[in-house]
Amino acid sequence: MLSDLARQIILFSSRSAEIQSSLSWLTDLRTFSASSESENSRTNSISHFTRPESVREHLTASVKALSVNFLSAEDYLPVMDIESCMLGRRSIRAYRHGDVPDAVIRFGLELANAAPSAGNLQAREFIVVTEESVKKALSEAALGQEGPIAAPVCVVFCANLERIESYGRRGSDLYVLQDVAASIENFLLYIHSQGFGAVWIGAFNESGVSRALRLPHYIRPLAIVPVGIPGEVPSPPSKRPLDEMVHRETWSD
Repeated sequence: MLSDLARQIILFSSRSAEIQSSLSWLTDLRTFSASSESENSRTNSISHFTRPESVREHLTASVKALSVNFLSAEDYLPVMDIESCMLGRRSIRAYRHGDVPDAVIRFGLELANAAPSAGNLQAREFIVVTEESVKKALSEAALGQEGPIAAPVCVVFCANLERIESYGRRGSDLYVLQDVAASIENFLLYIHSQGFGAVWIGAFNESGVSRALRLPHYIRPLAIVPVGIPGEVPSPPSKRPLDEMVHRETWSD
């Protein structure tokens, strides 16, 4: 069954290294999904995997033009409903050995750019980093945090100040930050839905990141997001009571 699914992955790329990475990823997902079914706490913490009738939900937009016939329920990839995805996502800072398929990163970034943006200017840029030397430089710029080195891939989310300049000061001080933040959340949710882990790193020296990535002056790095196979199961964080946060009509103490 896995070989049938592999044939569909081959349609995504003709590069053997990428295909091998995808096959390894699928094997890990099947193993992880099976273990999740017998470990309720693990399932509740990380995956909330369910068995769909098909894998049509997975990467549908990316393969639509290829006219791929998806498989039946016997060959599936784990998916989850939106509520489980939002409530189950965790910041993952430790990773197991293994790659993240480029197809997953690419489609995740397509979904990231589906987020709203001021004037639909899409004033955001995504730098995908896999080279060890560059990841090491990112780690050093991020005050020694190990995530960029431990993960097989990092995505640096950046603001494009040139594209937003028509909105003046408010565009550069607010709109572009909102645009990039919305895209990061889309990306994080998709990565989690596919069984991978990621963390949003905002504590870093911007000049150090800009030098490591050779960014032009109008590109501002806003977040480093390492992505990998989860190597930890964080406990759910405490949250403020909703009634403490919701105010009706006007501010209320």
